[in-house]
Amino acid sequence: MFRHAVFLVCILALENRAFILPQLDEQGPGPRIVGGSTAPDGRVPYQASLRNVLNSHFCGGSVLNNRWVLTAAHCTVGQSKSSIKVVVGTNNLLVGGDRYSVEIIIIHEGYDSVQISNDVSVIKVTSDIEFKDRVQPIQLPDEDTDAGADVVLSGWGRLSYPGIYPTQLQIINLTALSVEECQAAYSTINPVFPSEICTLTKAGEGACHVSIILNSDNDDHSKSGIFCEKICI
Repeated sequence: MFRHAVFLVCILALENRAFILPQLDEQGPGPRIVGGSTAPDGRVPYQASLRNVLNSHFCGGSVLNNRWVLTAAHCTVGQSKSSIKVVVGTNNLLVGGDRYSVEIIIIHEGYDSVQISNDVSVIKVTSDIEFKDRVQPIQLPDEDTDAGADVVLSGWGRLSYPGIYPTQLQIINLTALSVEECQAAYSTINPVFPSEICTLTKAGEGACHVSIILNSDNDDHSKSGIFCEKICI
């Protein structure tokens, strides 16, 4: 039906928080941003990196305000507050940034790991996040993302498969599709809920796992969502 790669995005309609899905191909699964480019320093000031006890990045997130960070539920299931650190203020996973401990993790009560619905989690840090040029909260939009809207995805996904993960934050431009188009394409593959959106890009481009997607038509970094996983075509 489509000659381009289609990426399904799971969105929590209440606050228009979204989750983009990975591309499925013969190279196998794995978190990656294919066809993107290195984000300019300070370009994505709301970007957060979730780190484990070894300081290894495992998921992305976005700063909502001075105490809360949004991420995906599948990133925090089975995690304890002592097993996660939140790092903000740097595009480089190896150096820089401000580190915050976790006070509480809240996973959406309706999260379904099979259908990948309500894949939303919020993390409260133990102290106020200090805002500055490279650390700013993301602005939630006042309305839904329309079909045809230009959106931008950011994250530290793998650039190819097999391949290494980048140390520098990656971004890619995408185009939003209507839910109806996605429902038609996915009707026999995977459920598409009314609270979800899709994005369209060229074949061979896209991303997997937790990254940020925002509406690039706005200058205030209005949020459209975060990556999660479903099958893609």
